[in-house]
Amino acid sequence: MSLKNIQNDIGTDSVYFIGATPTQGFSDKDLNGDFWRNIYNAGLKYQISNHDELGKEMVMFSTTQYTPQLVIIGQDSKLVFSHFGMIDEDSIRVEIRKALDGFGNLQQTRKLDNIFINGSRSVIDLNANFATVDLSNIVYEILSVTDNTIIDADLIDSQLILSRGSNTGMTNIKIKAANMSESVIDSFDVMRYPANANILDFESGNLYDHWFHEGDADWYLDSDTVFEGEGCARSGYIDAPGDGEVNYTLLKTTFESTLDDTVSFAYKISSQYESDGFEVLIDGIWVDFPDSRWSGEVDWSFAEYPVPAGKHTIEWDYFKWDYNYSGKDAAWIDIIRIPGIITGIEHVVIPTKTHLNGNYPNPFNNETVIKYQLNSSSKVKLFVFNINGEFVSELINEKQNSGQHQVIFNAENINSGVYFYRLEAGTEVQTGKMMFLK
Repeated sequence: MSLKNIQNDIGTDSVYFIGATPTQGFSDKDLNGDFWRNIYNAGLKYQISNHDELGKEMVMFSTTQYTPQLVIIGQDSKLVFSHFGMIDEDSIRVEIRKALDGFGNLQQTRKLDNIFINGSRSVIDLNANFATVDLSNIVYEILSVTDNTIIDADLIDSQLILSRGSNTGMTNIKIKAANMSESVIDSFDVMRYPANANILDFESGNLYDHWFHEGDADWYLDSDTVFEGEGCARSGYIDAPGDGEVNYTLLKTTFESTLDDTVSFAYKISSQYESDGFEVLIDGIWVDFPDSRWSGEVDWSFAEYPVPAGKHTIEWDYFKWDYNYSGKDAAWIDIIRIPGIITGIEHVVIPTKTHLNGNYPNPFNNETVIKYQLNSSSKVKLFVFNINGEFVSELINEKQNSGQHQVIFNAENINSGVYFYRLEAGTEVQTGKMMFLK
């Protein structure tokens, strides 16, 4: 059987064949979703590939030890047909033609990504996001720019040129791609700050250098839900509170500015509407979001607040009032502009009370970090018990100074299940619950 002959017969070089194995556990999601697109864009270099020629990202599908699977992929990775088991040439020809009949000529191969512009301008080649099966020309059009005082957009053929405007903030740009008979519309957000702004983007740092965590869980770095790049800060997971109580997870830092300026950031919310939600405090004073939306489903938005010269504290607080759950019960922040110098919280905050701050992750596999704060020097004991009240482990039994503390609990030698940990500090006794899943 010659796949090259089949491709020549069909008369297009825009169909790709990949040999693979059905033993890798393909699902409908794998075959039709972003998984294949990401794999393809990352590594496939050949229009027709045998098991030796597949790109390195395709190695898991390149074995010859099992009955092969034929996967047919259209221009720039749209999957149109897959076949398990023994394959004969005539059936392949039939299936390819059937697939091509239902395969649109104009395809969006990759969603337009949000962009943060830190320089004077940025250029996007839209041909990296759209393609045609017959390789015909695509005409692009800028349909709208919500605020061109932030970003000015121009088109030269497939090149989208984004230039800095006079204002800072976030704007949405809507693009149309069209050929003779089809069109596709997509949009994305662009964010910009003044030149030489002090930016925290969570790309390489962590949340422990200049940050203070407070409440029932710590914020953490998230690489799945970002405005741009590889990371952002996400609120920690918190359980539903008891009646009349509230659980919260708070992230805080301090900075000092020599000039009157602004502090700003991108944020996103997914919570129960008008119950659980997200708030920001500057110097301990609550400030409203620009659109006054603090709960529900809020896609990436921009917030900016004036601050006078001097020392300041900014806090991001996700809180949970209700026992119900909705959305992802979380808030995210990314690309923060901090005027002046970040001084770090360690010089400013002394806990006003002794408090057991919970553990993260929870549920956990293998190990979790238990955190607590002491408002004064105390003799501290921290024990772990199982659900029957039986002793499991002694983590701390010593005198400790005031401040923030944490200890790692390793569950390598115990069974899966619910466990409790008990903090005794001076006259304070507090208990937390965690779930271990092997």
